[in-house]
Amino acid sequence: MGRAATAVDAVAERYLDTFASLDPCAATEMGVVGHDDDITDYSPDGVAARVDAARSTLRDLEGAGPVDDVDRVTIAAMRERLGLQIERNDARLDVGELNVIASPLQSMRDVFDLMATDTDEDWALIGRRMSKVPDRVAGYTEALRVAVVAGRAPAARQVARGVDQAGRIQQLFVQMAADAAPGNAALHAELQQHAAAAADAYGTLAVVLTVTHVADRLGPRWSGAVTPFPVALAVLLVFAHAQQGAPLAIRLLHGFFPAMWGFGLFCLVVALAMVPLGPWLAFLLALLAQLTVHALVLWRMMRGRTCDEP
Repeated sequence: MGRAATAVDAVAERYLDTFASLDPCAATEMGVVGHDDDITDYSPDGVAARVDAARSTLRDLEGAGPVDDVDRVTIAAMRERLGLQIERNDARLDVGELNVIASPLQSMRDVFDLMATDTDEDWALIGRRMSKVPDRVAGYTEALRVAVVAGRAPAARQVARGVDQAGRIQQLFVQMAADAAPGNAALHAELQQHAAAAADAYGTLAVVLTVTHVADRLGPRWSGAVTPFPVALAVLLVFAHAQQGAPLAIRLLHGFFPAMWGFGLFCLVVALAMVPLGPWLAFLLALLAQLTVHALVLWRMMRGRTCDEP
């Protein structure tokens, strides 16, 4: 006769279900099905959700007494693993992780190598998962920013290698969709669209990592000096031109340059008000000044467009 399920087993099963929903990439690696259309959320909020689940599970274990050696081993293993996860979070080591072997940079792409590609249904599932990549990359970028602000910037060598890996992952997404679903033209086109968006997201991530790497080497004074250079604008222009041609890129420039007046005023107000008023009030005043300038610029642009109409 088989072993009867216990309260400890129920806690472990519930945690497995929660873990799989909060970490779909790890679920695919473990062979847990049902979450293969999603990508793990590596943003600060996503990390916090996984830690909250670990804390909740440990509390549940306190109320589930062991009935045999299997339960005792389960409790010991879960306490060790989940306790370590919480300790890493308490030390702020789990937000914005970056290395050259196993970090979100690789996981968001490597998980696709574990998925079947035999049928159109397989490729459709890949497409649904791939469509989540841009948002998840954006969340991971926010996690990197939080880590840098907290003084835990990734090591310079890891960042430099990360830039190279992000560039190669761009090509891997494009190559993966190049021959996908050959017998289904509509699905093939959809996969190419998702792959292009994922590649664009990794291109932006490469720029962010490059800026992080340069800023770490230059220090705060020189980093501030190069901030006005239009790195983000260059990325936006390339994507806009590639996706919708020169007219969209020109419209983007027409809106960007007038808005720089607001950016310049924001920096000026912060510089003048930071010391006498403190950071919070200085940034509030700077934001109000920038919004005022943006409103005036928008009003003038709309007025000019109205005057140009016959």
